[in-house]
Amino acid sequence: MQEVAHGLVSHDPLLRAKTFLLASTCSRLRPVSSPREIKIQLLVNGANPTDVGKEIVFRTCFQKVMIYITPWLKNILVEDTHSPDEDTVFDAWLYQQLVVCMQGFTQQ
Repeated sequence: MQEVAHGLVSHDPLLRAKTFLLASTCSRLRPVSSPREIKIQLLVNGANPTDVGKEIVFRTCFQKVMIYITPWLKNILVEDTHSPDEDTVFDAWLYQQLVVCMQGFTQQ
């Protein structure tokens, strides 16, 4: 990754989790008390079967995330890897989804 949002460090082992939290809540603050919910909806209807990498829909006001399960996404979720450190198509797709989502509110 060449660039990360302000306040995030590229080699942080929690980078993906922090970025997902930022994208889904529009906040860099981690919850200080439990419970805190981010609703994640997996949708199999409403996606065109020919969609490749249909975007994740983030509703920050409602802390809700909608992910459309397309045939393409199903295939990359079961992609073979040779090591846990290997980058996958899913890694690239998720990173792209999070970065594109955050472009509107990461600038100072």
